[in-house]
Amino acid sequence: MKISLIPAKNWGENLRRYYSAYEWNGIRYDTEAEADYKCTICGSDERELHCHEIWKYDDDNCIQKLVGLQMVCEYCHHAIHWGALQEIDNTGKLIEKVKQHFLRINNCTEKEFVKHKKEAFILFWKRTDKNYEVDFGDYEINNEQIEKAELKSKYNYFKSLLKRTGDYSILNYKTFPEFFDDKEFIKKYRSHILKLMVNYSLNNYGLHFKLTFSNQKNINPQKMLFYFVSRIFSTNISC
Repeated sequence: MKISLIPAKNWGENLRRYYSAYEWNGIRYDTEAEADYKCTICGSDERELHCHEIWKYDDDNCIQKLVGLQMVCEYCHHAIHWGALQEIDNTGKLIEKVKQHFLRINNCTEKEFVKHKKEAFILFWKRTDKNYEVDFGDYEINNEQIEKAELKSKYNYFKSLLKRTGDYSILNYKTFPEFFDDKEFIKKYRSHILKLMVNYSLNNYGLHFKLTFSNQKNINPQKMLFYFVSRIFSTNISC
């Protein structure tokens, strides 16, 4: 088992991004069956295995090529993606468990592990300084899949903005025209976005709306809020 860090410029460029959940699950289940439902590195048969992409790097021509898929357990997967592990573990407890797992599986000393990790990060920064072309190998990606993936990424970005700000009112046409000018994006994700915005708005401003409209008859605060949020889209998309 080795630490294998994806160049930062290619984070998010993975096979799963271009397939529907149904298609990806089919690929995952086939890979899991081929591995006899065990981690291909340590042999663990834990219930939840991860489908890991194996990349080969042509550093002379700056090509990152997908050469296969393998099933790995949680700890092996964390060890491979050590950089991501450091981002998600604030306490260091998981890092320590994964490190001990790495030492045990590779039968190496902590000194050898530290040396290997240092070399992996040096290589990571060298590759990050360049632009690597992603080659999905035997898995062909067509234009339709690319367009769908771009729309999905835009929606996830929209969702993260809403989550960070907690304020739907700043997410309007004037502030983010890149969302609202994209008719395909609106067409595909309009109902999802409205639902997100209503949910966040009710959580953050529900009491305000309740107090504002409680003295008026026949007004449902939730319907009023939904109508108000829908107005954001009225410039480009008819209700």
